[in-house]
Parts: sequence; structure tokens; C-alpha cells
Amino acid sequence: MAYHASIHLRRANLLLAQGRYADAEAFFRQALAEDADDPQVLGRFSLCLGCLGKNKEGLEALDRALLRTPDVAVLHAQKALLLADEQRFAQAKESAEDAMRLDPGLALAYAASSEISAGLHEWKDAEAQARRALQLEAGNLLAQNVLSHALLMQGKEDENDANLAASLAEDAEDPYTHCNVGRAALRRGDAKAAQQHFEIALSLDPAIDEAREGLLDAFRLRSKLYQGFLAFSFFVAKFSNKARLWLVLGVLLGYQLLYHMFAHVAPVLGLGLALFYFLFVLWSFVGRGLGTLIILTDRSARNALKPNELREGLLGGGSLAVGFCIAMAGMVSKNIDLALFGGAMAGCSMPLAAVFRNLHPKGHLIYPAIATMAVAATVVLFVEVVAPEWFHPMVTALSPIVVAITVAVTSWFVNLGICFESR
Repeated sequence: MAYHASIHLRRANLLLAQGRYADAEAFFRQALAEDADDPQVLGRFSLCLGCLGKNKEGLEALDRALLRTPDVAVLHAQKALLLADEQRFAQAKESAEDAMRLDPGLALAYAASSEISAGLHEWKDAEAQARRALQLEAGNLLAQNVLSHALLMQGKEDENDANLAASLAEDAEDPYTHCNVGRAALRRGDAKAAQQHFEIALSLDPAIDEAREGLLDAFRLRSKLYQGFLAFSFFVAKFSNKARLWLVLGVLLGYQLLYHMFAHVAPVLGLGLALFYFLFVLWSFVGRGLGTLIILTDRSARNALKPNELREGLLGGGSLAVGFCIAMAGMVSKNIDLALFGGAMAGCSMPLAAVFRNLHPKGHLIYPAIATMAVAATVVLFVEVVAPEWFHPMVTALSPIVVAITVAVTSWFVNLGICFESR
């Protein structure tokens, strides 16, 4: 029986190394059928499950392995990575610290710690931990990726470029290095170089989703609108989660003060301030959707879109673009009902974008409910344009308020990370 388990484990490890995760999972399960609590098999099995995105089951496997071997540092490091992928950073930190305590020379423990710090946008700590991991294991891919990202987010572009050039000179066929070079090119706004490196990465390993997403960003970067979105995203990403919350609060407070100061004295200036705040809140949500909408005009590029990205472009980006045009037409023609409908349609883009960009399991109930309320209120305003007598005036009057509340709730929920994990 032990012989059969060993055969299954060897086959599973071989398939795992080849990136055939689903096939490897089947053999791991056969090995576990021989010994359900073998910590070695459970550890490798959890790694396979993590590659398949089955983090919850992977964590369960690790917990079973740790019951048998609680002093194995590698298992704690693997658990930290899975917890970080689940956005459970406090627990992930504990597991990473346990791994470093049990084996101070384990590069994976420091790489996991750097990944956690990056997830929290603590870029200085992420850089330090990644460097420590690379001191222990020069070829650690996770640490190299985190270090490149941390340097970019701290504005150390020259140092990052030098590191990436050295990595390419050492191994020009490492797809992850090409991904990092592509990301650096995106940061500079060089769409052509970014596209080239992401295409090389995909040719080396077609399964790398990061390269596919980067290639889409390179296509989106052809648009001036998306260039602004990407620059804004990089700017905001420099801040920690707490700092970003203070940034949003500061802008909100500044907007409220200035709006009340100028709204009555200079209505046009007050309207301009309101528009600025609306764009500030909305842009970080729907800029990518607008970029995706533009991609749809490129036959080769749109084939790389996943269904959720396609829906985000059509509904998220489309509702903003069409709604903005309708609102402008309403203001030019002095048709207040048409302007309100267009504004509400544009506002719907935020909750719709949150629906298509969210990975959090609980958010799959909350954000669609919010988006449904926004869309329903927008439909009421549309009916008011074509058939003014259809709804009671009170229902019509409340509809713009409902859309405004859904936009505000979505922005706050996402910024606070309430049941939201961005794709």
C-alpha cells in the first residue's frame, strides 16, 4: 500500500512541476487515499490546490499536515501564502513569523512575508523581506517579483530596471522576468515595449495570467484615457491601505468645504468642484472598463478578454461613456430629465464595475444587490424621459438619490475592503 502511495506521489510531483495541476491533483488524491494524513503528501497537495485557486481546500490540507508536523517551517510558509491570497493578512503574518522562527534560513518564509507586506501596500517592508529572501536563495521567483513591484511602487525605477536587466542577462527565458519588465514598461507608458515582453512571457508559458492581463493593459494603454487611469492607479498604489483611506477622507473633506464656499457665490465653480470629486471617486473604478471598451474595437486584442472582463467593458465602461454623452445632451438641450437619466446611467458604472472586478465570495451577494438598486433607479429615470406620467413624482424624485447612495456606498465599501477583493 505504501508502495502505491509513493508511485502516486512521484507522478503527482512530476505533473505539478510540468504545470499540469488538474492531473496532479488527481494523483495526489490517490496518494492520500492510501494515507490521508501523510504530511508530505498534504503539503504538496496544498501547493497544487493553491495553483488551481482552491485556497480553502489547500488551507484545510495544510492544517491537517501541521497537526502531524507542527514544526515544519515550509508548511507554515505555504499557509502564509494561501492566507495572503485570501486577503487574511493578519493570520498570514502569524504563519510567516512562525516559519521564520522555526527556520531562519528558509527563503520561502521571507518571500511569503514580502508578499504579505506587498498585499498591505507596505512597500518598504516588502522590499526588505524580498531582499532577505534573495540573499538566502538568489533565484527565488516570488521574491524577485515582489522586489520588482516594491521598487516600482517606491519610485525606484532605475534600480528596478538595473535588477531586471541583470535577471534577463542571467536567464532570458524566464517568463516572470519578462512580466516584470513589461510592468515597468507600463509604468513608463511604453505600450510597445510592454506588449513585446508580455507576448514573450506568454510564448514561454501560456498559463501565466499575469502576462495575459499585462498584455491587455498594453493594448488599453493606446488610449489617452487609460493612460490617465493607469497613472492614477500607480499613484494611489504607492500608499498603504490606511494612507489611501486618509487620502479619500481628505479629498472628501476638501470637496465639502470648497463646494459650500463657492456653490452659492460661483455656481459654475461649484459645479466644477462637484464634477472633479465625481471623477476622482469614479475614475479608479471605471477607468479599466473604459480601456476594455476601447479594446473591443481591436479584433486581436479582444480575443484575449475573459467573459468577466468583456462584461466589465460593455456594462461598466459602456454605461459611463453612453451615460456621460446623454447627460451632456440633456444639459445642452436644458432637458433636466434627460440629464438626470444620463448622470444616473454613468453612476451605475461604479457598482457594475465592482460586481465584475470582485473576487470576494461574500461580495457576490452584496455588490450585485447594490448594482440592481442603481440600475432599477436608472430605469425609473429613463421611463420619466419617455413616459413622464408613468411613475409617481415621489418615486422619480427619489431615484437620483438612490443612485447617488449606491455610488457612495460602493466607493466606501471598496476602499474599506468590505467583502471586496479586486481581480
